[in-house]
Amino acid sequence: MTLDRFVDPPHPPSGQPVEGLYRLIADHASDAVLCVGLDGQMRYASPAFCKITGWSIEATLAFNHRALVHPDERLTVSQILDSLQAGELGASCRYRYVRPDGSYVWVEACFQVASGQYGLGAGYAGSIRDITGRKHLEEQLAAAQAELARVSATDSLTQLLSRGRFNDALAAEWARGGRDEQPLSLLLLEIDYLEAYTSLYGPQARDEVLRIAAACVRGRLHRTTDLVSRYREEAFAVLMPHTDGFGAMAMADRVRDAVLDRNLPHTRSPHGIVSVSLGAATVIPAQGSLPVALTNKAEQALGEARRLGRNRIEADAAVVVAAATAGGWFDGSRQDFQGKP
Repeated sequence: MTLDRFVDPPHPPSGQPVEGLYRLIADHASDAVLCVGLDGQMRYASPAFCKITGWSIEATLAFNHRALVHPDERLTVSQILDSLQAGELGASCRYRYVRPDGSYVWVEACFQVASGQYGLGAGYAGSIRDITGRKHLEEQLAAAQAELARVSATDSLTQLLSRGRFNDALAAEWARGGRDEQPLSLLLLEIDYLEAYTSLYGPQARDEVLRIAAACVRGRLHRTTDLVSRYREEAFAVLMPHTDGFGAMAMADRVRDAVLDRNLPHTRSPHGIVSVSLGAATVIPAQGSLPVALTNKAEQALGEARRLGRNRIEADAAVVVAAATAGGWFDGSRQDFQGKP
């Protein structure tokens, strides 16, 4: 194709030259009008362009258009103009112009091919609109949405992941474990006698205990793939991909010891200090199964830990078998791992 095509302009009122009419429109329009040669040299800029960018007419016409565009968007603008040469009837994009003080202004531009019959040579004609204010509003909205997403994904008290984020992660890891045929382990940890603790020491002390317990759990995670979340008021969840029963129980023992080692007084507990109970479960996800299969097993194990007096670790039968096979077992109320002789 050639670059001398252009839609014929509408006929002006009788007796008024075309050039004068369009210059009048360009000079008084709020949107800027720009003509750029095929070599990128600025051929014409309306007063609105100078108002938007802050450059004088003389300075503008001395520039190559590329020099005025923000470096991050120069390639995009070049591709847009190239598409016009390839046959596109019109193209639009957003980018930034540099101002004399070094700041940038966001614009929305619509370009077309301009023929040489208007006295400026073959090139491109563009209408330019200042969208800096709109762009700032969009950025503020995006930041607010990101903050909302962060807040909704985080428990405000413990700064752990929220239950909703845990559910999302569990679904993703369940699907991945099914594809890879790898075990997925879950620990549910519950602070023992938290209601009694709150009645005795007050809600502020309860919140502090929750924060301490959360820090104890978080401090025992050493893999970036493991995650800990708030699960219920008094309970946390630890999700461990590619972790078998032995690994799950080893983690449970470390977490429980970390809380006990804080030696926080709890005179309404039979153990005299703040303790935790844990339920552990490990599953290799089967195709077509649901993550509730894992959470149910962990809930049942946690219920058994409560029934047996709390301050202990209980596990799904499959976890116990896997742990024993790996060379460890549990002993007494603390249920520590011991190596076989």
